[in-house]
Amino acid sequence: MTISGCTPQEAETVESNISEQSDVQILRTTVESTTGVEKFTATLAVDGMGCAMACGSKISGALAGLDGVVKTDIDFKGAGESNSVIVEYDASKVSESSMIDAVNELKGGHYEVKSVAVIHHKPAGETPAANEDSKKEKVSAIAPKLQYELPNIFSVFSRLF
Repeated sequence: MTISGCTPQEAETVESNISEQSDVQILRTTVESTTGVEKFTATLAVDGMGCAMACGSKISGALAGLDGVVKTDIDFKGAGESNSVIVEYDASKVSESSMIDAVNELKGGHYEVKSVAVIHHKPAGETPAANEDSKKEKVSAIAPKLQYELPNIFSVFSRLF
């Protein structure tokens, strides 16, 4: 997964039973922040959204009401489609499980979080040493690109005539 302005450093998938109602898969990725600011974003895939205005604002409002949530954006593609909510949050104040529970409890359980993709944007100087070793291995495995220059077509024609 490539995020604009960020490069993936590590990715791990953790499956855990977050709420008693269902198992939710959480994919955690750490990327290097180009702005130098540490932040967390979570993309919650939500089933049950019928529209961006009523459903989206209800979900966004419930998440914004949690202590530690900085910003929410609704990514609504259509009823019955794969819709999601993108949440920027402070991980020291709110957890993924509390965000999942907040969405799942809305409207008597009408909405259901199917999966969560968490991206931790770390400042450049805070990359763990283990990641630096794997980064070196990846860099050495990259093959050089083949460069070929085509002849100028006008010079070819000028030689013919």
